[in-house]
Amino acid sequence: MRNKIYLAFILLPATQTLALTWTESVNGDLSDNASAPTNITFDVGVNTISGRMGDDEPGVSLPSNPPLDRDIFTFTLAPQQFLTSINVRTFEPRSRSFYAIASGSSISLDNGSLHMGNMLLSATGEILPTLSSPGEFGALGFPTPLGAGTYTIWFQEAGNLVNYSFDYTVAVPEPQSLTVIAAGALALRRTRKLRA
Repeated sequence: MRNKIYLAFILLPATQTLALTWTESVNGDLSDNASAPTNITFDVGVNTISGRMGDDEPGVSLPSNPPLDRDIFTFTLAPQQFLTSINVRTFEPRSRSFYAIASGSSISLDNGSLHMGNMLLSATGEILPTLSSPGEFGALGFPTPLGAGTYTIWFQEAGNLVNYSFDYTVAVPEPQSLTVIAAGALALRRTRKLRA
């Protein structure tokens, strides 16, 4: 229980400032290629990704793959950085769009069990807790907040063109939090020595 309390201290964001804004109409279309995602550099604070994706020809039935505009990007969290929130700000028109995250700089488009998390997105609001749970498409889930590493996001709608905006919040430990953690670890070590 104590460990959970200390963990809560360490994950307080250092700032809530706007760190990065990527808007497809300004910065360019996000990649459709799962093996070559757009590389985006997140910083500490709120990183906003906005764009449009989905079926380029809604209502048109095609014999093979429809002309889908997938949005796929990769980001890296440095040591001491944590992804603490994924908040859907805009999602219009609302549908049931596929959203997934994988470890590394690529993502599988046909095997959900290779995803850390996946879900059908149908509303605005915070999604990190749902995404981190075992997914209905075979994802095993992951602990939150998400720590250092490289990750790839895939967002796709098959029946509509969807306008969206996501806020990704990246936090670092606050100096006073590290002091509390160190003091707690020292106290725990002393307790264990006394019991031994």
